Amino acid sequence: MKKYTDFRSEQIHINEIGPVGATIMAVSGLIGGAFALKKGLKKLKGYKDSQKEKRANKKGFVVDLKVFNQDTGEIDTVKKVVRKKRLDNDGVEKLRKKMQKDQDVTNAGLEADFIDKGGPERVKREKEKADADTSSPEPESDKDERPRDKEGNLTDKKDAQDEFEKSGFKRAPDGWTKDPDNKKEVITKAEAEKKKQSTQGKVTGKDTSAADKLLRRNSRLLKFGEFIKEDVVSDLKKISKSKKDMEIKLSDGSEIPIDPMTADIFVKYIEGLKSSEQKRVINQIQRTERGFMKVLGKAHGE
Repeated sequence: MKKYTDFRSEQIHINEIGPVGATIMAVSGLIGGAFALKKGLKKLKGYKDSQKEKRANKKGFVVDLKVFNQDTGEIDTVKKVVRKKRLDNDGVEKLRKKMQKDQDVTNAGLEADFIDKGGPERVKREKEKADADTSSPEPESDKDERPRDKEGNLTDKKDAQDEFEKSGFKRAPDGWTKDPDNKKEVITKAEAEKKKQSTQGKVTGKDTSAADKLLRRNSRLLKFGEFIKEDVVSDLKKISKSKKDMEIKLSDGSEIPIDPMTADIFVKYIEGLKSSEQKRVINQIQRTERGFMKVLGKAHGE
């Protein structure tokens, strides 16, 4: 009886809404089911993407934070690496906002310290100083204007001798070599070659030793006489014979007063030296006042 009553009730409801209404309700039920299915599939897809993002982010991700720079007074973007956080992209963004919020508190303290230490005015002064330092011209390095040949070798003997002395008489400048007669003097390689050729073919031995000594002695006297014609020794000889005080001028521009007795001592001291020593000493006293006085002391036996 109850089943019959329920059936009758449904028949009455259908009769009330009509066959069209019943059809609409059936279709509505199907549409609602489709929407529910689509929504479920979307949730499933979102879950899979979220799990994929979490696996990728667990390896490490980068968060950009705005940090106050105490040197410039500006906000810089600082990258910070975060690892071992199993978060999807939405979770990463939430974490970034939290980290930035904490950093903002720190930034406030940094900015306060910055202002206490002079703030923008200090930065401005430091920038002006840096600009002034960069705009000021750098001093030009000393240029070597000594005369040189096409190969870059020094051409003036005085310059070459200076370089030789700076090396402690160990290394002659390029284009020059040690004088075989005086290891503390330099000569050009061409001069060294001439000296080498002039000594080739000479006969030496006991039978010719006396003649050879006489020849070398005369050669030394001739060379010394030629060398002092136009140098300071020539002036010393003149002073020793003039019987009055005179001044001599050195290569460095120094003018030194010399009496005849001192000049005579100088000349005799030099003439008593070997040929190789004569050249070195004459060059020394002729170049500078210091060298002159040093040799003078030796001549006096000091």
